[in-house]
Amino acid sequence: MLDAVTKEPLPGVRISVKDLNKGAMSQLDGSFLLRDLTGPYATLHLSYGGYRDTTLVISIGDGDVSRLADMLLD
Repeated sequence: MLDAVTKEPLPGVRISVKDLNKGAMSQLDGSFLLRDLTGPYATLHLSYGGYRDTTLVISIGDGDVSRLADMLLD
């Protein structure tokens, strides 16, 4: 998770998966990990104080671990 303007990492961003009891918090470097996601797609809700909440639909691979490239919050 990165700031859209400064590209600085955002630790503590809450990432929740819609319709599942799963979620994560971004680490000091802005990274996060979601395990055991199934299906071709998942809807993520991102929230962080002082930033606009964001909802993203992501494509999930066949594996049980999904990693995402840098996502920007504004």
